[in-house]
Amino acid sequence: MVDRRADALHRGNADGRQDEQAVDEAMQATAIGDWADRLVTELSGGERARVLLARALATGAAWLLLDEPVAGVPEGERAEILDTLAALPSDVTVLLIEHDMDLVFSFATRIS
Repeated sequence: MVDRRADALHRGNADGRQDEQAVDEAMQATAIGDWADRLVTELSGGERARVLLARALATGAAWLLLDEPVAGVPEGERAEILDTLAALPSDVTVLLIEHDMDLVFSFATRIS
């Protein structure tokens, strides 16, 4: 994962240091740094979801549009993903599409 972790980022900086810093910060924010030497195919569904979240954060996105982010994720890993989302900086807006209304009411600060 680490060898190609900045490949998806291309901010146009010549030496890639900003990309590496953005990736490191996203990995820290999503608590996936310990998995840096693992292949994505070795990760569970919940772990993969957190990697995808880190990829989105590494781009500097101010908005995240998440369509059922815990669908197919084992029950025990759902809380980790939701905790990660809840801990995002306040300048990151999360728009969540979800059919599990218990999850929605426990997580959302505003419902439309």
